[in-house]
Amino acid sequence: MSELQLTRKPVKHQALFTLKPPMIKLADGRDAINLCINNYLGLANHPALIATAMQGINQFQFGLSFPQFIHGTEALRRELELQLNAFLETEDTFLFSTCLTQHTDLFSQVMHHDDALISNIDNDFENLHHTQATTFNFENNNMTDLENQLRLATQFKNKFIATEGIFHMDGQIANLPAICDLAKKYNAHVLVNDTHAAGFVGEKRRGTPEYHHIADRVDLVMNQFVQTKNHFSGGYISGQKKWIDLLRAAEHPAQASQAEMINTTLSVLELLNASPERIQRLYQNSHYLREKLTALGFTLLPGDHPIIAVMLEDSAITAAMMQALLEEGIYVFAFSYPLVPQNKARLRLQVSAIHTQAHLDKTIAAFKKVGKNLGVIDL
Repeated sequence: MSELQLTRKPVKHQALFTLKPPMIKLADGRDAINLCINNYLGLANHPALIATAMQGINQFQFGLSFPQFIHGTEALRRELELQLNAFLETEDTFLFSTCLTQHTDLFSQVMHHDDALISNIDNDFENLHHTQATTFNFENNNMTDLENQLRLATQFKNKFIATEGIFHMDGQIANLPAICDLAKKYNAHVLVNDTHAAGFVGEKRRGTPEYHHIADRVDLVMNQFVQTKNHFSGGYISGQKKWIDLLRAAEHPAQASQAEMINTTLSVLELLNASPERIQRLYQNSHYLREKLTALGFTLLPGDHPIIAVMLEDSAITAAMMQALLEEGIYVFAFSYPLVPQNKARLRLQVSAIHTQAHLDKTIAAFKKVGKNLGVIDL
């Protein structure tokens, strides 16, 4: 049996979200604590945002339903773009209604046949095949490998180095200062996918470029408003105006206004400034869970991001532990090859500001019980 099959086989329960996150209700009626949650700040079900979304629908319906390059930009959409410019301190921003068009336009409109795309091998990009550019890959945070790929791409007109700001499988922060140094040396442009950072990473919550104090050295940054694999989550690309102008000039036949998403995101930007305690609680929760799991004897990839990778290496053990934790009311997911490298199987936890102390303590107790029963820890 393949490792991928071993990872998927034990999943017996469908998770159904309740109205009281981070708890979910399983298909068999049991409740479980959700630790597979991209809702880092706990805003996804915030009553004020739900009301704002409904207001957007009532006031703007589904928008004017025309491509921007023909009829221009709706006022509400442009308001959010300008607010994002101010928040990120960038020259310009372009909104996308779908993840699909965001990635497709990036790779087809900005990058051309005489360009090179040097992409981190674990980038969480959709539709990379749409690019006309010649693609090179480099290993995570491996600057020697990146420089080797840049040397191979010296003859291309434009060179784009693409990386995630936070690597989504392990919570590690990209070495953006070193990447920007190499970009300067080889006259390349830097693109950062900051989906797991913008809004809560960095002193002013602007993401990994600000965290590293090199925001002015990054050419483009992208993000999704709702981090899901559903292509209708919406998002933006922000950065140097010359690249944003190329995106704005493209035809977007499916570019509906999504007034509810735009209106809600405007409110999110206000809440970020008004509720710093959410960010404090998020990191308190993350540090607490990391500390306690490490004390139990589990091996964690180091860091302080709310993505916590519990490294178990063996795919069968990882899958068994995922299932056993589910029986204890803890919903986590196992990742094994080919989703992660060989012998790097892991449980990937995502902490939220809305996890309470009781949620965390129940999780720790379950990890202790299951880890001991499976022989993963020696307590």
